[in-house]
Amino acid sequence: MKFSTKLTLLYFSIALIFLSSVSYFVHMSEKSMVEEQVKNSMETQAYHTIDKIDRMLFEKYTDIKQLASDPVIASQDSTPQAITQRLNHYLNHDKTYVSLSFFNMDRVRIADTSGKDIGQQHPLNEYWPKVETGGAFTAEIYESSSLKGYVYCVATVVKNENGKPVGVVTSEISMNAIYDIVNNVSGLASKDKVSATKVDLVDKNGLVLYSNHNKGNILKTISDDWEFVSKLIIAGDKTGSIRHLHKSGDEEILAFSVERGYQDFTGNGWAVIVDVPAKIAFGPFVKLRDKKILSFVIMSFFALAAIYIFARTVSKPIIRLSSAAREVGTGNLDVKVDVSSHDEIGKMTESFNKMVDDLRRYRDKSEVYARELEKKNVKLEQWSQRLAIVNHENQIFSKLSDLLQACNTVSEACEVIAHAASRLFQFESGGIYVFNSSRDIIESISTWGNTQSSEKVFTKDDCWALRRGRSHTVTNSEDVPRCGHVIESIVAYICVPMTAHGETLGMCHLMLGAPAADADLMKENERLALKLSENAALAIANLKLRETLSNLSTRDPLTGLYNRRYMQEYLERENQRSLRKKTPIGIIMIDVDHFKRFNDTYGHEAGDCVLRELGIFLKHNIRDCDVACRYGGEEFTLILPEATLDITVGRATMLCDGFKHVKINIGSQTLSAITLSVGVAVSPIHGTNPQHLLKAADEALYQAKHEGRDRVVTAQTSQD
Repeated sequence: MKFSTKLTLLYFSIALIFLSSVSYFVHMSEKSMVEEQVKNSMETQAYHTIDKIDRMLFEKYTDIKQLASDPVIASQDSTPQAITQRLNHYLNHDKTYVSLSFFNMDRVRIADTSGKDIGQQHPLNEYWPKVETGGAFTAEIYESSSLKGYVYCVATVVKNENGKPVGVVTSEISMNAIYDIVNNVSGLASKDKVSATKVDLVDKNGLVLYSNHNKGNILKTISDDWEFVSKLIIAGDKTGSIRHLHKSGDEEILAFSVERGYQDFTGNGWAVIVDVPAKIAFGPFVKLRDKKILSFVIMSFFALAAIYIFARTVSKPIIRLSSAAREVGTGNLDVKVDVSSHDEIGKMTESFNKMVDDLRRYRDKSEVYARELEKKNVKLEQWSQRLAIVNHENQIFSKLSDLLQACNTVSEACEVIAHAASRLFQFESGGIYVFNSSRDIIESISTWGNTQSSEKVFTKDDCWALRRGRSHTVTNSEDVPRCGHVIESIVAYICVPMTAHGETLGMCHLMLGAPAADADLMKENERLALKLSENAALAIANLKLRETLSNLSTRDPLTGLYNRRYMQEYLERENQRSLRKKTPIGIIMIDVDHFKRFNDTYGHEAGDCVLRELGIFLKHNIRDCDVACRYGGEEFTLILPEATLDITVGRATMLCDGFKHVKINIGSQTLSAITLSVGVAVSPIHGTNPQHLLKAADEALYQAKHEGRDRVVTAQTSQD
């Protein structure tokens, strides 16, 4: 494709895209404005229509109230003929009335302007119960077979001068008066639009009261547009509009307005719905759009011709430059293009000639630059590899930090640290060592790789790093003492103490597995080991602090047993599990006999000694799954999950008998045998609620004391 053709297409495409975009946005803006105008017009028409209906109904409402208060109608002395004459007077006054009737409170027709059904009882319509209870006003719409049309029936109670209901007056109004108002929904645009306009008058439930397009469904079906209108009404809109897709598949614009009442007439909740097909509403707008498109096509044709002529003028010097550029591309740097103008293209030609001259000068220098660049690329690759290693380490330490924050125990944290170390030192092995509780032994908590070259348990004096309080690195090339816990004498290794908050918690040991020859690699391993030990030490210190705080909150400081709060929480959880699995729970309540007298005789220090010994005794004589707690004072509670009554009683008896043989020394004096009173309760025999179980066991304990102490008593069931 020629350059002139490309240039023509480029300019034409730019112009076409720009004009098309502007035309599109203008079109959409105009369409939005037209749609808003149509909606506003339809909303206004719907509002005025429903307002006219409200005003007409208000007049009927006022008439029926006036009729009910008429002295002739309200008087009990009026004859049916007088009442009929009065009704005819009102009927002649307003031609919209079809008939007026008067009924007594037994629904018997006393008078009627039509003269029909006199003396007959009126059927029980929906509004009669309201009228009989003294309702002031009520109305309904129904199809009258005698009138062969729909009527709007209004009824109100008639009261005498004492305010007592004496009858009901009703008026039947032809719905044609309302239909005439609805049919006047017009003036939206042209006659075509009016003929296509669909108007529905619906009640508060969407039932069609009138329709200009579906008259056969009056008082039978719900309006097709009610599903859209009801959502807006529920949202609080009294008047509104929406553009929607009808179930027929055609797009329509819908507007509605709901009755607001008039003065003291609150209305019936009716609504007028006006519906116009979108293609009719936007008909003039579409015609205008088609004219714009035709004008746009004609203008585009002339623009294309003008752009082509301009492109031909511009492309000739560019073609010469293109030919010269091809020569330069083949390696010929002796090309020179004549400058035929002083415009931008002429300046570009001068720049091209200068560029060729510069290329000749820089061609020789490029080889030198290429060699230098190659050297820099080698260094850059080395830096990139180093950066990748550092990034990998940072990712490992970042993940290690996140995992350590989620750990709950020291052993769990050590496993996480060992896993991170195995990724940092992929070709080395090692382990994490921490002090035991007495701080005289170092134990291996977690390892990675081959750890056969180091002891699992050793003392502080066996490690030079722990002695010196800093890292200790050993290679075959250095004359330094080797740690006693390292078994093999040929391996190089690094020991780094783990210190946090001024306390040495343990040691991180890294074994290189062979004599270290690379000093840089050794320094790198030592740096990583130091960083790993810092993270590990801080995490272990925090976990130990957390464990200490947890023990302080859940353990009794004197006996080392769980405290009462932990016992209640554990019993609640175990009770829920017991109910799910339908397994029993044994409760043993223990009290030291004559403990107050013992304290008074030997002193409180001796009493504390007895409680400590009892705590140790209970720890050693219960299952691993059982929980021993200090309930308070000298009372203790045992929780035995899944223990039956026989097992619980047997365990209680063993504890009661066994503690009598425990020797307790206070100084040089051995105390006499100490007895226990024990109460036993088991769920669900003695209750399924934790409080009930504890109360049952406690009552059994007091019964044991009452019966003479030094015994086991089982709680009584409800049958006992």
